[in-house]
Amino acid sequence: MNRSFKNTLGFKAILSVAIPMLAILILVSMVTGVITYQSTNKQLEDSVQNTVVDDLDLIREALWQLDLNAVQSKLDAYVKFGQITGAMISDDNGLSLMAGSLGGDPQAYVVTYDLIYQKVSGPLNLGVLTLEASRKAAWSKAQEQVLTFVMIALFTVIFTIFLINRLLDRLVLTPIKGIAEDLRQRPSNWSKLQINQAKFSETNELNGLVSSIHEMRDQILTSQDLATRGLKRFATAAEIAGLGYATSDLNEDRFLECDDKYAAMHHLSVDEMLKLSIKKDIVELMNHPDDLEKGREVCRQILCGESLEDIARVRVTDGKYRYIKKIFSAKEMPDGRHGVVDIVAQDVTEIFAVREQLLQAQKLEAIGHLTGGVAHDFNNLLAVILGNLELLQEKISNEQENQFIASAIAATMRGADLTKNMLSFARRARLEPKTLDLNDVVRNTKNWSSRALPATINVETSLLAGLWKISCDPTSTESAILNLFLNARDAMLDGGKLTVETANVRIDQEYLETRHEEIMPGRYVMLAISDTGGGIHQENLPEIFEPFFTSKGPGEGSGLGLSMVQGFMKQSGGAVRVYSEVGVGTTFKLYFPAMFDVSESASIDAPTRRLSATQGARILVAEDELDLRNVIVTILESNGYQVVAADSGDAALKIYEKSGPFDLLLTDIVMPGKLQGPKLAIALRELQPSLSAVFMSGYANEATVHGNGLRPEDVRLMKPVSKAKLTEAVQRALNERI
Repeated sequence: MNRSFKNTLGFKAILSVAIPMLAILILVSMVTGVITYQSTNKQLEDSVQNTVVDDLDLIREALWQLDLNAVQSKLDAYVKFGQITGAMISDDNGLSLMAGSLGGDPQAYVVTYDLIYQKVSGPLNLGVLTLEASRKAAWSKAQEQVLTFVMIALFTVIFTIFLINRLLDRLVLTPIKGIAEDLRQRPSNWSKLQINQAKFSETNELNGLVSSIHEMRDQILTSQDLATRGLKRFATAAEIAGLGYATSDLNEDRFLECDDKYAAMHHLSVDEMLKLSIKKDIVELMNHPDDLEKGREVCRQILCGESLEDIARVRVTDGKYRYIKKIFSAKEMPDGRHGVVDIVAQDVTEIFAVREQLLQAQKLEAIGHLTGGVAHDFNNLLAVILGNLELLQEKISNEQENQFIASAIAATMRGADLTKNMLSFARRARLEPKTLDLNDVVRNTKNWSSRALPATINVETSLLAGLWKISCDPTSTESAILNLFLNARDAMLDGGKLTVETANVRIDQEYLETRHEEIMPGRYVMLAISDTGGGIHQENLPEIFEPFFTSKGPGEGSGLGLSMVQGFMKQSGGAVRVYSEVGVGTTFKLYFPAMFDVSESASIDAPTRRLSATQGARILVAEDELDLRNVIVTILESNGYQVVAADSGDAALKIYEKSGPFDLLLTDIVMPGKLQGPKLAIALRELQPSLSAVFMSGYANEATVHGNGLRPEDVRLMKPVSKAKLTEAVQRALNERI
């Protein structure tokens, strides 16, 4: 039989019908044969018995009369005309009459009858009649019956199988073949797949099959859509993350494939990338010299079949190094060899730049904390020195000795300015902004700084008339300009030209997005200071504002000047930018936020009000530094005030509870104990709402005082403070309550 036909659904359907029917046929044939045989045998037995029963009386009578011929004739008649094959009559006296044969067929039917004759004196046994009938006729009839049934049944089975096969082919197999053909000729687009049901008669089962196929089509389309969207999302995510892909084989020392993104990270095209030698070009030439051994170790690990992650500094075509993060995933090769890896890469140069900025910010923060602590203690020392020098100056009338004291006082104030500049660089100085005309500040700085500039440097100014006003700390502004003047001087050792320019500028959002400037859009006053010196190398430009960075020789610069300028400008809400070209010169541009219709803020330099109304006022002083506290008490008492001093905020509160009220609280901002200066003022004002206050600090910024429920009229002083400014501040605070 053809093997392909054996694998068809039709053949399997024929078998599924034929085998059960044949089994049933055999079973029914056997049952039929048994029933036929039993029925025929029963008929045989009944026939024998019916034949003899009617003759028994005649046989008894003949035997009684010893008419043996009549008995013999009867036996012969049984054998000759009936189904009986043997008949015999015998008794105990030796009588034996027989017709036919007995005992030749072990399967024959044998029946015996006792021949009892009824006499008056009782029954008399005349002998035994034995009859034997052959069963062959019954068996033959049963065989014929079974054979006939089998022939009829076999024909019926064959006809049924043929009919079922034709119906199956027409109603099931042909439609399934049509469905299979439609599926085999499916279009590339699954959405256009449609089973043509007009090819076959519709049934519930076939309709269900077609519906199931269409549902599978819809599920496939849905899965394809989800997969497509997933791939698009993955591609978008990879694009956003800047991921590149490649496959390399270290055994062949080349890239097997890579995408455009991966090649672009190395500033190469895909074709150029595929031509490179991994070991020679990538590891040895493009890797940073400090990373050569690490790159070789990565190759060794890959050749051992390991998956790993690495961040390499790769030199690109412009000579700069890019940080590229690569994840190497080992591939299982059919021949079992190692060295083939899939690579996912990402350019993380910007992340490292941000990390570097964070490290610099952390360094600045650490330096700021250190500077603040040093400034606090140093300003306390300067305040003690300044106060004692001014008290000593009042008691000495010798002019020469007064000159010495004046020089010491001037040196102390320069020390205070130095501390303030340090705090400005750390962005912890408390600025005292005033409304300024930057042109006036430039002219003033140019006049008194001319002694610091040699005659070989020609200073030119281009100051815009109608310049917008700014709000800045005057001293810090002058210090920033002076720092830039001195930098320009050091850049032009052989002479040159220093140009100072001012202008009104507007910075919009589009400019910021183009230039990536970290400054808010708005109106600014620009101050540009340009020199014709040697310029700054491009690789040094990102570092010039870092603390302690200097290109000067040992002992020629501290490296804090530009850091102070940047710190001051950021604290003032502005920005500083630098433009430089080697051999041409350098320009620093300072951008100060412009202000409009703003009156100059009040300061402690405002005219002093009348003194007579505050003579004899009671002042509570809270200062933890003993020497400074003594100086303050002496100065205030010399001006006619009643002074009570405490070494902490907690102690000042206890004094007030025993000796209050007071007219004024003069307190340091930072002190030991629970009550710092602002909290001490709040606590005392809960007891005396009209209490005035003056705050002193060596480094506290504005946020330390503002936002704590204090009053705008409260006066703040930056240590060290001169005797005159201290008394003026106290007088001003006392006048505020009148």
